[in-house]
Amino acid sequence: MAWQGQVAGMQVTVVDTPGWYSESDCTQQQDREIVRGLTLSPQGFDAVLIVISLDFKFDQVSLDTLQDHIKLFGDSIWNHTMLLFTNQDTLGDRSLEEFIEGEDRPLRWLVDKCGNTYHCLHVTDQTDISQHYELFEKIEGMSAKNQGRLFRPDMKDVDLRLHEKFQRRIIKKALLHKIEQAVRRRELELFQDHKNNLEKLEQDIKEMTSSTLTLSSKSRTKKKSVLSDIENQIQGLNANIMKSMGQLRSSMDFGVPSSPPKKLKELRILILGEKLSGKTTAANFLLRGKVFPAQPNDGCMAKAGPGGGVQVTVVDTPGWYSESDCTQQQDREIVRGLTLSPQGFDAVLIVISLDFKFDQVSLDTLQDHIKLFGDSIWNHTMLLFTNQDTLGDRSLEEFIEGEDRPLRWLVDKCGNTYHCLHVTDQTDISQHYELFEKIEGMSAKNQGRLFRPNMKDVDLRLHEKFQRRIIKKALEHKIEQAVRRRELELCQDLKKNLEKLQQDIKEIFSSPLALPTGSKSRTKKKSVLSDIENQIQGLNANIMKSMGQLRSSMDFGVPSMSGSTQYMDEFQQWLSHLHVRTNQDSTLTLNYSESSGYESHFSDD
Repeated sequence: MAWQGQVAGMQVTVVDTPGWYSESDCTQQQDREIVRGLTLSPQGFDAVLIVISLDFKFDQVSLDTLQDHIKLFGDSIWNHTMLLFTNQDTLGDRSLEEFIEGEDRPLRWLVDKCGNTYHCLHVTDQTDISQHYELFEKIEGMSAKNQGRLFRPDMKDVDLRLHEKFQRRIIKKALLHKIEQAVRRRELELFQDHKNNLEKLEQDIKEMTSSTLTLSSKSRTKKKSVLSDIENQIQGLNANIMKSMGQLRSSMDFGVPSSPPKKLKELRILILGEKLSGKTTAANFLLRGKVFPAQPNDGCMAKAGPGGGVQVTVVDTPGWYSESDCTQQQDREIVRGLTLSPQGFDAVLIVISLDFKFDQVSLDTLQDHIKLFGDSIWNHTMLLFTNQDTLGDRSLEEFIEGEDRPLRWLVDKCGNTYHCLHVTDQTDISQHYELFEKIEGMSAKNQGRLFRPNMKDVDLRLHEKFQRRIIKKALEHKIEQAVRRRELELCQDLKKNLEKLQQDIKEIFSSPLALPTGSKSRTKKKSVLSDIENQIQGLNANIMKSMGQLRSSMDFGVPSMSGSTQYMDEFQQWLSHLHVRTNQDSTLTLNYSESSGYESHFSDD
């Protein structure tokens, strides 16, 4: 945590970091949090204060633990380091110098390493502001020795040292584990050899003394005692053999202690997702810098750099809109991202913004693109959620459980492998480590195999996708023509029927004597003829409209299928001979040749 305030007439920023226990190892997460303190003052630090309580003995274990942490910051930290002793009352009548002189070598070594720069605080007496002045004067003196240079290590180097520290710890544990196995194995061999020797000796004694006549009473008693001792030793060895076998089996079943998935020297990551999902922001976050342009990107781009203690290559691809089709050129550019890392990818991150609802349309659009890469992509895919603030007090798991089926299906399809980024907090390097550890875990499941599909297969799937789209449009076009043609036929038939009915009515009532003047029937006749005339005029309008639409669709023709395969050529030929007629029930039918190989009904897809 960082605090700022006015103290002794100057502005002071203090960054407090988590402490450690001298006799126990910190976890990697705890060490990450300690070094994260560097990011809370990006300009750097005038002083690094190592606080030591005078109430506790500073021994070799304390020194070793302190050095284990200080090494993470680099050797230059010692130029800016001061020891700050607390609990001054412990000194009694002694001066701090006398106390240091009387201490063991570890504390004296540390004081010397800090250039004899130290200070003692009487922390219970907050009223003595002279302590602040004395301390700040010493810090200013140390700053002068450093010519005003602040302590500001390269975080990439710090990350690397942190990574190497825990790699060494893993190696150490693995070595101890191997030694333990070797000792147990040798122990088992010795026990078994000794047991075999004793059993042979027991048998030899029994054979040599098989005749009781050759042994005196004293010898028989001795023989019995010796054989009893041998039997007891054999039983003891049997117990030790069982124990050693159990320990050896346990260590072999357990594997290497605390060994995480194999640490990769390089991570290669492909990023996919909708526009506005935070995809490019996430790509920049992974490389801890604005390396990808913030504006919408219409092309693939690859960038590399260190991140989280490992070399990272990130390939960002153009995003898509969930409710509109990509052009073939746009899809071709998305899959071109595969060529920017010819070796393949450790992970494919599908970026999803928590700000937007992930519905069925979103899933369908995503699948439409993912299919281009082949089914094997799901073994390497992780969901990367952005805009963590949207969660509020909920966990990501609670959010997913509360969402509709499309998102839950996608999470399950990705093997429940997902991560959430707080992309606005670039200082929290723990996010990188957590994400990269998940990627390494996924890589371990894939036995280190990278995602590297055959580009010929990808190109073929891309080609087939757009051929299917052409077929769909061609069918829609044919159906549109058939509907308009049938609409025109029906309108013309209805018009003829109405005109005939109109003429029949006029003929029936052509004589003025047929209907009395002013009668109700005469009025009704006029109304009926007027309705029929209006309907005929309406049908005329519909006929003109349908003729225009039909002419327009015929002028437009069947959509182009340039670059089509033999299959598409056959389909286009069949489509051009497809006719729509009406049967005796006046319902639409499709007429086709039985030898064409095609049926006259199609799915809605």
